[in-house]
Amino acid sequence: MNEQIKRLSEQAINYATSNRPLPDLKDKDLFLNNLFERFAELIVQECVDICNLTTDRTYLNGIIAGDKIKKHFGVDE
Repeated sequence: MNEQIKRLSEQAINYATSNRPLPDLKDKDLFLNNLFERFAELIVQECVDICNLTTDRTYLNGIIAGDKIKKHFGVDE
C-alpha cells in the first residue's frame, strides 16, 4: 500500500474510533460511514494541499484548482 494512503487510512480509523469504542454490529454501518467519509475528506484535502503548494507562476491557478476540488466534493476546511 502506498505510504500516503496508509497514513490517511490510519488517520481515518483514528477519527472514526476517537472517544468511541469499536462499534457492535448495530452500529457498524454508522462506523463505516464515518470511516469512509473521513478517508475521502482526507484524500480530497491532500489534493487541495498539493494544489496550494504550487510555488511557480501557476500559484494562483493551484489555489483556484484546490478551491474547485473542495467545492466539487463538498469538503469544508
